[in-house]
Amino acid sequence: MASRDRLQSLLAGGALGPLADDHQIIETHVSWVILTGDIAYKIKKPVDLGFLDFSSLAARRHACEEELRLNRRLAPEVYLGLEVLRSTARDDGGSLERPVVEYAVKMRRFPPDAAVGAALAADLTPDEAARLGRLIGQFHLSLPPDPPCTTWGSAESVWAAIDSSLLQLGAILGTSEARLVHCRRYISGEFARRHSFIEDRRRCSAVRECHGDLHLGNLVRLDGQVVPFDALEFDPALRWIDVMNEVAFLFMDLDVRQRRDLAFQFLNAYLDVTGDYRGLAGLRLYLSYRALVRAKVAMLSPVHGGDTPGVTALLDYAAKPLPDVTPIVVVMVGVSGSGKSWLARQLASRLPAVHVRSDVERKRLFGLQALARTDAPPGQGIYASEVSARVYDRMTEMAAAVLEGGLPVILDATSLRRDHRAAFLAAARRAGRPAVMIACTADEATLAARVAQRAREARDPSEADIEVVRRQLAEYEPPASAEDCHCILVDTTLALDVEALVRAIAAVADAAI
Repeated sequence: MASRDRLQSLLAGGALGPLADDHQIIETHVSWVILTGDIAYKIKKPVDLGFLDFSSLAARRHACEEELRLNRRLAPEVYLGLEVLRSTARDDGGSLERPVVEYAVKMRRFPPDAAVGAALAADLTPDEAARLGRLIGQFHLSLPPDPPCTTWGSAESVWAAIDSSLLQLGAILGTSEARLVHCRRYISGEFARRHSFIEDRRRCSAVRECHGDLHLGNLVRLDGQVVPFDALEFDPALRWIDVMNEVAFLFMDLDVRQRRDLAFQFLNAYLDVTGDYRGLAGLRLYLSYRALVRAKVAMLSPVHGGDTPGVTALLDYAAKPLPDVTPIVVVMVGVSGSGKSWLARQLASRLPAVHVRSDVERKRLFGLQALARTDAPPGQGIYASEVSARVYDRMTEMAAAVLEGGLPVILDATSLRRDHRAAFLAAARRAGRPAVMIACTADEATLAARVAQRAREARDPSEADIEVVRRQLAEYEPPASAEDCHCILVDTTLALDVEALVRAIAAVADAAI
């Protein structure tokens, strides 16, 4: 019996013990959630929906155990334990042990003012989006790669998940529905282009046991922190996925709700932690797929659907992810303390764009955290000239990967020499994309004050001091017309209209189309 009658019989039989007088019941297409006092009990429905089968008691117990295991990785304070529900009557054999009739996940109940889903999207802050990106990045890095004997994360597995969503939507909307036809055409073409990429990602251990269902509806603000919950427990193939597939879900959910600024805050913070810029080549494929998933859930479940962007908007996005985004290479130029990294961060959320910072990538080459201090003298250790050459080579490769994914990229390095800038500009030309240089300047007194303040605060990856700044000024080769690239000069000691700068960069990109 999969109806609400089954739940009522469990509650009437006292399987959960006494409930609060004002207890509430929330129903989804696969579960019942009973809210009583400060506790929530989640009971799996005995249903077989094809993509999941909870029809047996053993299957429901396993699903509950998996839900606890998976969610305690990110939300241990929410998932409290497995509740065994027993009949109030003894079994027929005269045993003193009351028979088990059901299992439930025991959870901390969210307070009434806890922001979830659409409510969270409405007031999510840039700092929260960035913290979430760092959290998910650290989470992904902590996970082991998929076992070699499985097909999880393979091109076959990825297409099976995509095709399943298309078929389910087709059964509801009709396979000839215009928007669905456009979705199938786009995602089929993108999948064909990324087939070898998907297999390469498996070989480089990008497939991990992820959360699996990381969208705004599964995030909650608790105790001042945004916490992911409700990881996908019923099908390992849907959670053993490319980590960029996971990132794409939340990015899509923010973007389709017109919060592209937060989507890029989340993405850039994630990339700062992981350095997985190569994964961006598959981002559009996974954005399209995740929009299909949300559209499917919205149509299958009235409960989930009420907290989901409209089906029409989701299908439009699936057919054309990241609309109105024009890839461009923005090359930041300037000595330490000139304000180029601060300006790059402002541009990254407003253009928006992927932000690649040399100070972070330099330390990543040595396995160091971004804020680690090396105290290496100028021109030595991780600041030796041969290391700098490797950093610029790495950033050039990253620019190519970001452009392959159809995204704008900001390359944030001093870029003092023409040969360094030439490598970045050549990457843009090879990809057939426009480029612009942003040259930041400030007087020496301002430069000295800024690097001194940065050193005191110790919250920035740069370790440059005034001695380094003077060396940089001595070797600086200002951008010249011979470099054949539009250059915008910015004196960062003056009042700056960032939006005007964004418009100027966009004009360069639009002129190249």
